[in-house]
Amino acid sequence: MKKKRLSGVIKMINYDVEIVPRGAFYQDKLKKIHYNDKFHGLNGKEMIELSSYFHFRSGFKLTLDTIEDRIDIDQSIDIFENIEKDKPDGIWSLQIEHGGSTITLKSLLWPGYFFFHAPRTDMRQCKFGSMYNGYGIKNVNLGIML
Repeated sequence: MKKKRLSGVIKMINYDVEIVPRGAFYQDKLKKIHYNDKFHGLNGKEMIELSSYFHFRSGFKLTLDTIEDRIDIDQSIDIFENIEKDKPDGIWSLQIEHGGSTITLKSLLWPGYFFFHAPRTDMRQCKFGSMYNGYGIKNVNLGIML
């Protein structure tokens, strides 16, 4: 029973907060999702905008509303749901680290979730990743706190 509960909590956390930068993955004509080997990271302006990060989960469908919201839509890379629309507003905490060369995003919905992105430079490859180091307790009071 404990293994099923743990598995369920992990699936909920991944569904709610696992994210990737825009362009890190693409969808081919057969609707298969692949890692984008040509992705070098977001530029300085894109890095600090929540609209540059997407939930890493399947099932997102483009609708007329999402197309109108984003003029620069690219159906091959805009294949996931944007975190900018997450409710309530303020659910993500974005910090700029190392003089602007790295950003971190923390989820206030699932305290303990951490995401980082550092674009490619002359000295290093593009890096991004995330981890969850929390108690497995969703912050259901977030709407009241914000």
